[in-house]
Amino acid sequence: MEWTPFYAAMATSAATVIGLLFVAVQLSAEKIAGDQSDRWWAIAFSTFYAFLTVFFLPLSYLSPALKPHGRAWLTLILALVYVFRMAQTSFLIWHGMFRRSGDRLWETFWNLVGPLIIYILLGYHALASLLRWSSGPIEDSVAVLLTVLFAVALRNSWHLVVEGVFRKKT
Repeated sequence: MEWTPFYAAMATSAATVIGLLFVAVQLSAEKIAGDQSDRWWAIAFSTFYAFLTVFFLPLSYLSPALKPHGRAWLTLILALVYVFRMAQTSFLIWHGMFRRSGDRLWETFWNLVGPLIIYILLGYHALASLLRWSSGPIEDSVAVLLTVLFAVALRNSWHLVVEGVFRKKT
């Protein structure tokens, strides 16, 4: 199956949404609380990394110079970097989250762990492709996971804009 139109559409869509998200944040930058240990910062970083992945991974897959083996390596490296960054960004938030109400805990779990699971699956499929555990090309599983990651990032960005960015400083 030819994946070029799909990857072009994913990269274009992600670039468009990143631009819109920057505009929304800039219009209400004075309302954002400055505490970087706040869960909104962790959700913002998670969402931003997800959009960057949905932009750069399909864009790199469009390169004719990158062969399937190179695509698997790139995907694996990207997944490992993201998992490391997520652990680094959200450690302080998770430390205090278990004392809060169940609704906030579930919300934060969805916003932070959802993308993390997708990245772990991306890394697994990349590793399976490199070690020849899977019979199919990596593009099939990456396409599905990128679509799910894009949907989660859209949900998280909506959540950020409506509840996080437009809330008043306390």
